[in-house]
Amino acid sequence: MEALATLLVIAGIIFLLVKYRKARWILGGLLASVMLAGGAGYYYYNVLPNRVVRLEELWDIKLGWPRDEVIFRKGEPKLITHEDGEERLQYIKEYSSSEHIVIIADDHVVGVYVFGGWASSAPFGLSGGIESIEEKLGPPQTVRRSDDSLRRTLIYPQYNLYLILKENRITGWGIRAR
Repeated sequence: MEALATLLVIAGIIFLLVKYRKARWILGGLLASVMLAGGAGYYYYNVLPNRVVRLEELWDIKLGWPRDEVIFRKGEPKLITHEDGEERLQYIKEYSSSEHIVIIADDHVVGVYVFGGWASSAPFGLSGGIESIEEKLGPPQTVRRSDDSLRRTLIYPQYNLYLILKENRITGWGIRAR
């Protein structure tokens, strides 16, 4: 049905262009404006969100923020742990089945990770397995494998990006300054 309506509009425009000389300039300008607006809309909604850039913020938390700013904005963490000289603030969001971990070193944010529900919304339009990720970003600088070989972490320091994969699917991702 939509295809028929499109064909009728195109046929009407062609008829007006052939029949009336003055209408050529008006319709030509209108057609050029519509095409320009359509191209700009496509670029804004499809190209810009998938540009590969260095990430500095995740879950509305910016790398380098002081610890107290995270607590102020996100509230009291569910769990606080310490590992390798870093403090990990764990936030669990039941409504989205996701878990966020904020990593603090020297009283400043050095990393933010997301697992679970929101992990599927990886940056740059990434989805799928290692092959599609490498097609978009190139080979990772480092690949860490879990002891049981079930998980891999792909590290792209040029983008501050860590991708956690299980069964060749993104199950978590994060940003990290170092």
